[in-house]
Amino acid sequence: MFAAQLNKSRIDVHHHFFPDTLRKAERNAQVGWRTPVENLPWTPQISLEAMDALGITTAILSLPADALHGEDHDAATKFNLHASDICRAFPGRFEFFACVSALSSAPVVLQQIAFALDDLKASGIALASSYGSGTDAKYLGDVVYNTIWEELDRRKAVVFIHGAQIPATTPFPHLFLGLPVTEVPKETFRAAAHLVVTGTKRLYPNVKIILAHLGGCTPFLASRIAVLSRHMGCPLSHEEILEDFKSFYYETALSADRTTLSAMQNFVEPDHILFGTDFPGTQAKLFQTQVLMYDKTLQQIGWQLPADHAPWAPEISLKAMDMLGITTAVLSLPECVPAEKAREINIHSSSIRDKFAGGFEFFATMPTLSDTKAVLGEIAYALDTLHAIGVALPSSFGHGTDAKYIGHDVCDPMWEELDRRGAIVFLHGGQPPHDAIPSCSPRTSNHRGRCPPRCDGQEAAHPNVKIILSHLGGSTPFLAPRVAVLSNYMGRDEILQDFKSFYYETALSGYETTLTAIQSFVEPDHLLFGSDFPAVTTEMAGWYAKNVEEFYAGDQMHLEALMSKNALRLMPSLKAY
Repeated sequence: MFAAQLNKSRIDVHHHFFPDTLRKAERNAQVGWRTPVENLPWTPQISLEAMDALGITTAILSLPADALHGEDHDAATKFNLHASDICRAFPGRFEFFACVSALSSAPVVLQQIAFALDDLKASGIALASSYGSGTDAKYLGDVVYNTIWEELDRRKAVVFIHGAQIPATTPFPHLFLGLPVTEVPKETFRAAAHLVVTGTKRLYPNVKIILAHLGGCTPFLASRIAVLSRHMGCPLSHEEILEDFKSFYYETALSADRTTLSAMQNFVEPDHILFGTDFPGTQAKLFQTQVLMYDKTLQQIGWQLPADHAPWAPEISLKAMDMLGITTAVLSLPECVPAEKAREINIHSSSIRDKFAGGFEFFATMPTLSDTKAVLGEIAYALDTLHAIGVALPSSFGHGTDAKYIGHDVCDPMWEELDRRGAIVFLHGGQPPHDAIPSCSPRTSNHRGRCPPRCDGQEAAHPNVKIILSHLGGSTPFLAPRVAVLSNYMGRDEILQDFKSFYYETALSGYETTLTAIQSFVEPDHLLFGSDFPAVTTEMAGWYAKNVEEFYAGDQMHLEALMSKNALRLMPSLKAY
């Protein structure tokens, strides 16, 4: 019945095959993912049944990005021969992207590319987002891989990039949020950003690169990279960086939602959007809603403080605020500090507010969140005595394997108190180091931008807390549909409803594509204006402010709401007007 509603000429460019030797279920369990039991052991017939149900004529097979490790050159050849045999056995139903071994062995990889494309007639080459481990790992734009890119460019080859399953020092935040749910799409984004800011994408324009999962969060964070990497010394202009991001192809696996597809339609030309499923890594039934949405929509920490902002003083911000037309700024330091330091910072923030009445308010800084007594004491002091607007929190606290996200049980007393007070929380992504791979490039930000931990039911348990997510939620609106489908704990609609209950501010994110997506995702009164000053220059903040104004040109009501009125409704104690 479902298949009758579908276009019967689909080509699925993201379709895996699982040779028995992969031990896929065991591998996935180690990174927080449960491979559907009905898809194992995998056979072509399992895929064909799903393809028929989903109206897919042809699937392009690829090996999972984590399938090959180290210098196992023979394994790559065996897997490619196996994929070629499947294609010959089912002509017209399967094609394949060939895998290669570690890119550090360029001569071997070049031989594998030639054999796969010339002899086996592969449709292209599948690459992981990075190769190697620890500090020796390198993303795809590294100069050591130029020889490989030169050959791919000469051949005008198709390359399919899939994020690797790289753990961070902070463990994945919840049982329902394993590496494939949140980290894999981020790795795709890091690889894409690395290819752009290193100039590799521009140097080899004949390679047609497909990014898995709509690029992870690439369309949502591309404008952020364009501004921040330029500030950090990238020789490309804002426009050139965005142009290079738009030259990728993007496939829809586990990402086809009204919000994400609206953003993609705004970001790239229609012929750069491809269909994908990620089967058999996920259940066929997960794609049904997304396939229909796809049809419907298409038919319809390398960072440095600017030198002129250090040391900071209120007058520096006031000067920038005057230039940007900002009447009131809510100050925050979104990281946990020792209890004594938190008290000192909050008293200092309140003195700035009192000295420059109407010019500043502040979100209170919190002690280390594992110290429940100190946290509850500081909440009471900051809100009752200092009359802070709300509380600023980082996305996680602690270090290494002891780190925890703020949805962890240890934070329950804090959330209960904030809920009792109906408090406002400003949530900013932390900057935990990446244990497996150093920062993509000294020119790119190490901002993690994880989706907030909502799939553990925290939002339902503490609905009176009004949470503001910085930077339009990082990539939350873009990855929320993926989390809703893959975590599938409370039910897809409930999870999306909780994501939409957040407030989202525009700092370093006010770009046509991101604003189009967020408009589709939340109600207009949940959008707030932000600048991230003084961590950025006045010019950078102004570029985004100008984008916001141009986006809302002719819609003065919604522009005024975003710029000030929504904040006044959310925080009535603001003294701006």
